[in-house]
Amino acid sequence: MKNEAAKKKVVERLLKAQKITIMTHEGADADGIGCEIALGSALERLGKKVLIMNNEPVIGKFRFLDPRNKITVYSGKREGEFKNSDLIVLLDTCEVRRTGKASDVLKKYTHKITYIDHHQPQPGDDEYNDMEGVAMPEASSAGEIVLDVIEMMPVEMDLQLASPLLAAIIFDTLSFRYIRNNPSPLLKSAKLIALGADATAIQTTLFSSKRKDFLILLGRALEKMQFMHGDRLACSAITKEMTEDITVDRDDLRSVITYLIEIGSVEAAVIFKETEDRKIKVSMRAKNSMSILSIAQKFGGGGHHQAAGCDLDGSLDEVKEKILKEFEAKFFTCS
Repeated sequence: MKNEAAKKKVVERLLKAQKITIMTHEGADADGIGCEIALGSALERLGKKVLIMNNEPVIGKFRFLDPRNKITVYSGKREGEFKNSDLIVLLDTCEVRRTGKASDVLKKYTHKITYIDHHQPQPGDDEYNDMEGVAMPEASSAGEIVLDVIEMMPVEMDLQLASPLLAAIIFDTLSFRYIRNNPSPLLKSAKLIALGADATAIQTTLFSSKRKDFLILLGRALEKMQFMHGDRLACSAITKEMTEDITVDRDDLRSVITYLIEIGSVEAAVIFKETEDRKIKVSMRAKNSMSILSIAQKFGGGGHHQAAGCDLDGSLDEVKEKILKEFEAKFFTCS
């Protein structure tokens, strides 16, 4: 009932607003982008003026989600867009800090922000107490929740809205492999497919169209793979040197970890990625009963119990030592 009330309140704010800016997290993926396109299209049918604005351009494998080129890129000159908006909608995140370059400016407008998210809110983060929205960590994707929200509005669901939402669900469940034994993403996807959304084409575009450079990167990462705690933990690193002679995007980098967590004995996997600004991006995955969310949250990150991440300052060796120490304590506790 709490979630239904929260969704109803989001719908009320959407219907009341005339000028709406829609955003997702930096490093936008198919869940965030699919939700932006579907919700933006639905709101435009209601006569709303909609601006979709992200931290960076849409990467190649996700461009099919935006055939009308509706997504624009934020720059510091565009603060006026927030000032002139009646409502700012965050999708696939409930944290302003995860929007990227716009985050410092957005903090001035939290009273205008609503969100639709399926990530666990950061505990103790009361910086944005005036923000209202719906966060459902039990949902497989933001796409599931956005579908509910659109169905609560006076808009007819059709193929144009169904396709990006199906892509959102398929992407975040990794083609329905991670649904937490919950029938909801399957039932909602069946509804979208019945409207004409092509699950096969979407799955092929998202997961069966890998580029040569990604496979080169994967090979290099697998060469650096290490096993610990009786082969229950696997980790690898992606250094700047490993990508100097190939072209890879952010989704390529975060896809590598899938191959580590699929190893039979492995219960948790970690990838450490060097960035240009002396930050290390840490991606973590877990399976069975293992939860790694608390580790990510300890270092200012977030996500889900079995898929989480964080960014840390420092050298690769320094960050590895910190993170692996946390896993050592977790494996000791779970033994």
